[in-house]
Amino acid sequence: GDVTLWGGLCLKLKGGSRTLSSEHLGTMGYSLCAGIAAIFSRPEPATSLVLAGDGGFQMTLQELATFQQGKRPGDRLIVIVLDNRLLGRVIFGFDGAKGCDLLGPDFCELAKVYGGHGYRLDDAVEIGRHVRDAADGLTILHVPIDPTLKADMATFKDGATKMMNSG
Repeated sequence: GDVTLWGGLCLKLKGGSRTLSSEHLGTMGYSLCAGIAAIFSRPEPATSLVLAGDGGFQMTLQELATFQQGKRPGDRLIVIVLDNRLLGRVIFGFDGAKGCDLLGPDFCELAKVYGGHGYRLDDAVEIGRHVRDAADGLTILHVPIDPTLKADMATFKDGATKMMNSG
């Protein structure tokens, strides 16, 4: 969805960072499960930063219990939920799309229900500080965003398009 586009446009990663993405597949709900698997696949405690839209996150949020049951001291799962209260890629990509408005939970309370910490961030500038300061365990950062704000796809240069289309 749009969250994949936002991640590609805005994330700045440190050297040695790894990303898991279902880009180009349109797989909703992938990021939370991939983030948890990334932590559990490491022999030592690890940190995973999950970027999810409100629609995709709600498809697999029950996996927070899996993390809480299997976490080790020092494991950190930080989930950034970009909440526009709709299925952005569907509504922006298909004229006349219906059923795209979403009702979501209080994501900060949801974090508490699963034994974690939740913070509502009304200014995206706050994200970096909260990621750096996140405690061990589960942290959910709820970032409400303007539902009319569309993440545009990057365009390919002519040569890249030809190469992609040549099989």
